[in-house]
Amino acid sequence: MRKCLSSLLTVLISGLLAISTMSSVFAAQVTEENAKSIALEHAGVDTENVSFMIAEQDTEDGVMVFEVKFVTRDYEEYEYEIQAEGGFVLSAEYERNTFPVSGTEITLDRAKEIALEHAGLEADKVTFLKQESDIEDGRWFYDVEFYTDSYQKYEYEIDQKTGEIASWDYDSDSSSARRHAALQIK
Repeated sequence: MRKCLSSLLTVLISGLLAISTMSSVFAAQVTEENAKSIALEHAGVDTENVSFMIAEQDTEDGVMVFEVKFVTRDYEEYEYEIQAEGGFVLSAEYERNTFPVSGTEITLDRAKEIALEHAGLEADKVTFLKQESDIEDGRWFYDVEFYTDSYQKYEYEIDQKTGEIASWDYDSDSSSARRHAALQIK
């Protein structure tokens, strides 16, 4: 009788633990609407300023993610990859499709400052991969790429005339940044 009662108590406790574990797993799952909200908050864009938005669930390297894409009324395009469990931003891309035509030309150093300010980082906390001038569609841009000690990689295209960020990419765990860091150690 004692063994039966002890076994029943063990099964009951195991069941309760399984239910509490499952509920915390489900609580951490992000919905499509949550993924959209996370992307908008990360981009600093209000819902009212969005003209088109889509979110699709997908699998990347065995991990469930939401791919969120939206366009603002000012023709700015954003693409995000949000981890379905936990809501972490795995990658983000930005592109501005209309460019202002007035302003004075900026230096490469100023372009690097603009990129670092946007990323919320300081120059002594990153390793620069690329800092060069490039022409695209008849306009000159600075291409600035850098990564952090935790292999977060940032890429910026900054208009040389105005200092506007024309596009940016973010990768939360970049394999190319890891390769570059490994080469620097050798």
